[in-house]
Amino acid sequence: SATRTSGGIAGDFGCSGSLTRQTTLPEGGIDHYNWVLDKNDILPFRPSCRRTIMDTTLDPRWQAAVHHSRYLANLLQAHPELIPELLATWEQPFTEAMLQAPLRQEFANDDAVRTTLRRLRHRTMAHLVLRDLCGLAPLSEIVECMTQLADVTTNFALEHYHRQLVTTYGEPLDKAGHPQRLLIIGMGKLGGRELNVSSDVDYIFIYPEDGD
Repeated sequence: SATRTSGGIAGDFGCSGSLTRQTTLPEGGIDHYNWVLDKNDILPFRPSCRRTIMDTTLDPRWQAAVHHSRYLANLLQAHPELIPELLATWEQPFTEAMLQAPLRQEFANDDAVRTTLRRLRHRTMAHLVLRDLCGLAPLSEIVECMTQLADVTTNFALEHYHRQLVTTYGEPLDKAGHPQRLLIIGMGKLGGRELNVSSDVDYIFIYPEDGD
């Protein structure tokens, strides 16, 4: 079983050294991380302490975020491959270009699309949780990034499935026989560009006019 100390995580994580004020680690904690602690250190988050998954070292500044967010702890445990990407980018805001990058590829099937979109959401949420709980991101950054995530993924899905359906059924046409595209209107917090991490999204799907 794992325990938490006044400075971090101990117990079965491979810590050595004197540890004090132990409390039970919340269920869902990152129980396969290993601590590497200098024998002269008292608290795990001193600079010489490292926590690793395989060969990946976590930034000790993540302590507060991992402690306070069970979502983040569970996500890193389930997807340790996210950690190197987070280490490289978490000190800067997540940009629209970073959101779009994993979507610029050819997808073998719909399962690959869904997997990529789901991973992008995980990646973005982990980035925001770290920046928020570590005191790096103001509220304006959080809501703008969540809105961008909805914008980018919605527009990507619209374009991807438009091409797929056109191949099967042809272009939707207006009364004059001109191609027309499905329009998606974001309502509520999405329309106001103030989505937070727990917001759902409300859409209206329309065509410019009736047609064939």
